[in-house]
Amino acid sequence: MSPSRTQLLNAFQSFTDALGTGQDLDTLLSHFSTSTEPEVIEHGLPVLAPFLGRRFVGRTGARQYFTLLNSLLALKEMSYSGHIVDPTVCKVSAIGKGMWTWKNTGQTWSETFMVMLDFDEELKITRYQICADSGAAYLASRGELRDEEVSHQLFVPLWWLQYANRNSRLFERKRIHYLICNGKQFRGDSTLRLMRSSELRASVSCPSTKYFFQGG
Repeated sequence: MSPSRTQLLNAFQSFTDALGTGQDLDTLLSHFSTSTEPEVIEHGLPVLAPFLGRRFVGRTGARQYFTLLNSLLALKEMSYSGHIVDPTVCKVSAIGKGMWTWKNTGQTWSETFMVMLDFDEELKITRYQICADSGAAYLASRGELRDEEVSHQLFVPLWWLQYANRNSRLFERKRIHYLICNGKQFRGDSTLRLMRSSELRASVSCPSTKYFFQGG
């Protein structure tokens, strides 16, 4: 029997509470499935940060992801809203807000991000996906993040935008501005400025760039 909407939402909140309150690694991993190999994916270009654009597979991979993230970033605060629960496919999505510091440079930024969790019938995570501000993270890692770039930018893969379009509560009363470039989707000033930089122009060239707006 599939988990109920309430059970899925509780499982989501239990995991995100553990993450947001800095619980130890074993506690975080206890939320992941043992009946199937879970995976963690933070969408983005690998050139921007070592935890982006990679599939961390199994509990070993999840441990590697969280260890890598903790070595680079310090979380200051985190909250979630706009939850969408789909008991048919055992998924929960939400909009998150958080504040991060890149440890080596001390630069801090606030961002809006998206999270999607897939669960098995035992309410354990089988897939953890994140879309966050990869542009701001990259600039912070180099000590180049300007104060005004407290960000509302996301790297959002097309399938996620299509999912969000069908579930408009994710973006209720929010205006989306995103860019599709060579099959990659970007959003926001810091990422667009990054993509215009000579350093990354060769690897992220954009012969045709399209801008999209949605919402009010």
